Amino acid sequence: MLRGGRTRRREQGVGPVRGGRLRWVQNDLLSNIWAGYLGVVGVSHWLLVTNGFLFLYGFFFTPSRKCDEGRPSCWNCLKHSVICDFLPDAGASPGSTSTVNGTASHKNAAFISGKGFWYIPGYICPDVTSPSGTTSYELNMQDMELLHHWTISTSLTMTSDPVVRTTWRTTVPQIAFQNPFVMRGILALSSLHLAHLTPSKRDIYLSLSTFHHEMALPEATSVLPAIDASNCNALHIFSILTAIHTLGRPRQPEDFLVVGEQGIAKWLVLFQGVVHIIEPFEEIMAQGPLAPFCTARMHRQQQRVSCIETATTDYLSSLREKLLTSLSTPEYMAIYTEAIDSLSNSFNFMYSCPAHSWEMGDVFIWLFCSSGEYLHLLKEGRQEALAIFAYACVLFGKLEVYWWMEGWSGHLMLNLWRWLDEEHRGWIEWPVNEIGWRPPYELVEVEMKE
Repeated sequence: MLRGGRTRRREQGVGPVRGGRLRWVQNDLLSNIWAGYLGVVGVSHWLLVTNGFLFLYGFFFTPSRKCDEGRPSCWNCLKHSVICDFLPDAGASPGSTSTVNGTASHKNAAFISGKGFWYIPGYICPDVTSPSGTTSYELNMQDMELLHHWTISTSLTMTSDPVVRTTWRTTVPQIAFQNPFVMRGILALSSLHLAHLTPSKRDIYLSLSTFHHEMALPEATSVLPAIDASNCNALHIFSILTAIHTLGRPRQPEDFLVVGEQGIAKWLVLFQGVVHIIEPFEEIMAQGPLAPFCTARMHRQQQRVSCIETATTDYLSSLREKLLTSLSTPEYMAIYTEAIDSLSNSFNFMYSCPAHSWEMGDVFIWLFCSSGEYLHLLKEGRQEALAIFAYACVLFGKLEVYWWMEGWSGHLMLNLWRWLDEEHRGWIEWPVNEIGWRPPYELVEVEMKE
């Protein structure tokens, strides 16, 4: 009977049985009772009787599984939600067999319904052992809530591309399980999203978001100098999560200034990092788990080029005319013209695309491509440079279909308005009206008194 039992186990694609007195019983009644109790449908009708205990093997094992020898459980077992029968014995050295009272300490796995987890006698994962040495199965329900919200909601807000959305929802968490700083980035953004959706718990979720974000930054920063093919995907994901978290967190009037040493140059570095990280590894990433990201970017760039080549409308024509007629420093004309041409390309592309397909990169590409000379003039507070940037606020307003971009166009316009003189405020009448912005009453009142 023992021999027959082993043969049948091998036919099911399962390794040999170790230790104990074994016999296989084919009993439809007992099997159906156990299947009904465990809520399992279509299980094998083979029961293993060992040392006085019954074990239903049909639903533990999947035929023809191949073990990739991953630890603590192989990927195929995780994928099929089953317990790996090649798990190591607790405390046993590689290749050794620990026994208790003459029987193998590595016994069969069981599902403990009262606790809601799988239990493997004799196997204790070091990661879930409490300081006292006892095994702990407590869950962090807050983090579970955040990960659940990421799966059902936040991941779906990351992009308009359905394929890339699926990658954010499924593949990115898999990368996060291997890179804790990515997981914390996910939890931070998910918590920020919940703070946006539930004002009654806003402070709680903001605190959680800040906690996870600050915990993730040092670890990601330590990995960045050693970026290579093995971690480029994780770092690229984290850079995107960080950029969105920075845009979506509560803003203060002094945040993300345009003028000054702490202005555009400082926060532009954050968003340029998203692109710079992947440049040396584009070919590797195009063949890896983030391949949908690369494909979507390439397709988007092709659309942009095609749109620019066929564009017939110049949305910035009035701005060009004002520059030609009143520019006090002609040596800057080439710099401003280049900036306007690049921004005009973004206008043509955004206005040719349906609103539901707009992406962050459609606007931020203008900043990435802007010359260092223009950004320097912007940092200095040159009036013409500020007026050009005010037109970009129209495109930032289009991106407010994303929750983390809400209010950004008005925030930037207020910052620009404070720096512009009366003449150049007249230059930006069209973008001000286009985004529906009005100067705050207190600012107008102060200026009237002055």
